[in-house]
Amino acid sequence: MRPGALLQRLESLYLVHRATRNTPLIALADLVRSGRSDPERTLALCIKLGLPDRARRTLRESGMAPTPALALQLAWLEGDFATLDRLAADSATSASLRRTPQNTQNRCLSIVAQRSPQAALALVTSMPRRPLCAPAVAWRAGEPAIAEAWRRNLRWRLHADYLLLDANRASNAQHKLAAFNDYLSHHGLAPLRLIDAALPLSVCNVVAAESSAGGGIGPVSVVIPAHDNERHIGASIESMLRQTCPPAEIVVVDDASRDGTSRVVGELAAAHPAIRLIRLPANRGAYFARNVGLAAAHGEFVAFQDADDFAHPQRLALSVEPLLRDAEVHASTSRCVRLSDDGMFGEVRLWPLTRWTPISLVVRREIALTRVGFFEEVRFGADSEYVARLRLLLGERHHRLVAQPLALFGQRAGSLTTAADTGFDSKGRSGPRIAYQETWTERHLASLLGSQALYRPASSEVAELLGARSAMGDGRLCGDGPQD
Repeated sequence: MRPGALLQRLESLYLVHRATRNTPLIALADLVRSGRSDPERTLALCIKLGLPDRARRTLRESGMAPTPALALQLAWLEGDFATLDRLAADSATSASLRRTPQNTQNRCLSIVAQRSPQAALALVTSMPRRPLCAPAVAWRAGEPAIAEAWRRNLRWRLHADYLLLDANRASNAQHKLAAFNDYLSHHGLAPLRLIDAALPLSVCNVVAAESSAGGGIGPVSVVIPAHDNERHIGASIESMLRQTCPPAEIVVVDDASRDGTSRVVGELAAAHPAIRLIRLPANRGAYFARNVGLAAAHGEFVAFQDADDFAHPQRLALSVEPLLRDAEVHASTSRCVRLSDDGMFGEVRLWPLTRWTPISLVVRREIALTRVGFFEEVRFGADSEYVARLRLLLGERHHRLVAQPLALFGQRAGSLTTAADTGFDSKGRSGPRIAYQETWTERHLASLLGSQALYRPASSEVAELLGARSAMGDGRLCGDGPQD
């Protein structure tokens, strides 16, 4: 077995084992319910869950002083950049980071690097044992010689994401693709090829290296919301059509696009009967569109994808496999990496480049409709809330995380993740998203404590739009709550 495949297998086994453990939210609920005084543990959980108000209240009530590592993360959540910069320059922060787990080190150093790469480099330099993100910090700080030296010393435990940084430094699209295919191979995934070697590597310019379409994963509906994305929507749909196990249907919900999005989808639908186009009369946002698609889907399983994303050819096969293997597994999610149209991997946040993504969700449709409900119809962030709600209502043992990166996410100007009012700023922080996460996490906590139900029925607008009750017969589209 290749080293990369072995690491992948070990990680998958760890993730399955982790599903039996308490999540941070359940651990926090247990602390609140028990009335035990454990401010240090409470503070750490609040910061991990993105609850700055509750974290600050814990500090006031306990009178404790947080460690510099926790204080740095709290300052980031609160947008207190003066405190963050002071902590980044404090030698006590370096000492605190040395005693924290590797993932906390990476998190703190990424936060500092987004504000000041030089400050992050100084912190790493002061640490006797280099954290895994050290070469990435040096590259961000403009010190390639230091980065290469650290990378040589870390070679025995290097993360596959350094292959993405190799791709970023490659001189042309072919070299970028070669580095990216090495990255895919590390994760046990098939290689891709460029559609046009003269154009940059992007979500619109890659395709499976070999055609290997098959079948046998059961009826899968793919829901793709779209708004003003004629440039990428074709590639997104094509990536689903070219799956090793293609879906039974692709439901594209055009959220009142003003460009040629519907025209592109219509042309593809004329050639591929599996594509269904639903056009909304007014723009309502991506999560309203996803709810329409979820309600209209016919498949046993429903997968979600964005209009500017590329699904690796093995995405559906690998995502549905855990659900087919075990009838008690009702949903899966996976990982992704961002790729801009000019061929650069990553985002403002420094490390890691490979990230878990909630919009990778594949779920049994019946379970979604009867036990979880629909997305909150806000403008951003509701995929995170939905998956968190699903895992809370169903239990962790009914969810699987597929460790591989199964999608390329397009990084483009004007998307939800880059727009000024919904996305991340130049330093990688989004105040509106932090505030929304805090709101829904507190709501989930209240549910665990017994004071709030989480099942969310379809809105009347979705039901009316699709003629839900007459079409479904049993009324479950609108939902009356969890059913046995």
